[in-house]
Amino acid sequence: MDVSEPLISKKEDQEVKIYKRRWLFLTAQALLQFCNGFAFSSFGEISNFYVAFFGVAYWEVDWATTAHFVAPFVVTLPLAALASCRQIKLRVITNITASCLTVGYACFTASLVHRSLFAVLVIGQAFVGVASLLLQALPPIFAVLWFPESEVSTSLGIQLFAVFGGMSVGAAVPVTIIKKFTNTSHSKSQKLLRNDQIKLMTMYGSVLAVAAVVNVILTICVTNEPPKPPTKAQALKDGNKPTKFDLHHFWNLTKSVLTNKSFLLSTLVYGMSLEIISAQYVLISQILKPITDAENLPLTNDQAGGYLLTANAVGGCVGAFTIGRLLQNHKNYRIAMIVGCLVTFIFSCGMTVAWLKSSYIFMCICNFLLGASSRAVMVPAYEVVTQETYPIDETFVGIWMSCLQTPLGIVFAVIARTLFQSLGSLSVIIFMPVNYAITMGISFFITSTNKRLQVAEDSISMH
Repeated sequence: MDVSEPLISKKEDQEVKIYKRRWLFLTAQALLQFCNGFAFSSFGEISNFYVAFFGVAYWEVDWATTAHFVAPFVVTLPLAALASCRQIKLRVITNITASCLTVGYACFTASLVHRSLFAVLVIGQAFVGVASLLLQALPPIFAVLWFPESEVSTSLGIQLFAVFGGMSVGAAVPVTIIKKFTNTSHSKSQKLLRNDQIKLMTMYGSVLAVAAVVNVILTICVTNEPPKPPTKAQALKDGNKPTKFDLHHFWNLTKSVLTNKSFLLSTLVYGMSLEIISAQYVLISQILKPITDAENLPLTNDQAGGYLLTANAVGGCVGAFTIGRLLQNHKNYRIAMIVGCLVTFIFSCGMTVAWLKSSYIFMCICNFLLGASSRAVMVPAYEVVTQETYPIDETFVGIWMSCLQTPLGIVFAVIARTLFQSLGSLSVIIFMPVNYAITMGISFFITSTNKRLQVAEDSISMH
């Protein structure tokens, strides 16, 4: 028997209602997403500082970006097990996320107190990793629980907009506030190093304050779900799911999700569209050195890399928000994914051409458009995942989606570092369009039957 069958109620008269406070909760969720994006993007472009300050190698600094990808290996099964019996809901997930972000930023700030505390920095990223895992699961959970079908894509777009807004600020601010220095014992260089240390402590301390305030607000205000559901599809979900852990039920749900072709392919497309950027974040200042040398740019490698990543993240804001608004009226998620993947591949090729031509401006333009198109793919991917697995609980589905795609960040970062050390910068630049070509091919095999949307349309036609 299909494990989804018992989750549908036979009642047809449940009342639905839309609550204005959904926008307040969405704002709080967006602030968490902003803090998460900032944490991810504020290390790789200033790797020179961390190498000099902590006395570590570049590959060790890579872990200041990639450590948070380890979280899925540790927490996915416990979280999925709790979600299968409704023991972990939106409020708990949100509070765990806010708390982990707060602890993570506290570690970032504390690590800069002394040059021997590099491990504290990496530990902070591990805490942020737990938050990141949950924050990647949260957009579809929150959108479906609180918003009508006509606004689900808008909610997804706004939350992703906040992620990439955080990434754009995280990429731009560090390279703007710190100075260029050399890793020597020269007194001038050491003075610059100390000044940068204080500036970065202030920067992370400021974001820590924001995360702490949001943490308190969410603990007080956020609720698991509205008193009455926003859609008939949510109303028809039966409340008689087990409230105690049942291993048989858990494995049946897991099997149903992990054998769903559209879920797996959409998750892979989502993960590759998001995580391939890890190759840029861990190596950007080193990749750009040939270009900054050739063009004699009035920027350091760190600054050039930071602004390039900012262009990508700002493009991500534009792409996520725009596609969210478009899909509000046009529900063909499969076509949106295919077109998005095709455009992403084109602009990734443009990045390669720009690098070969040593044109920094062209690289920024292509990276902006690459960010817009690759992030636009993520909104319909979220929609396909929740549509195709309906009526299985979105929390359960979201956790598994995050689990499967997040480790790609480690894979891409490690491959990029290996390619760079073995073959140089060009191999990393080419690595990106190759992966986007694979993503485009995968998107053609995705199907979208829009099960949740169909329930909503049927309920409207009945009235």
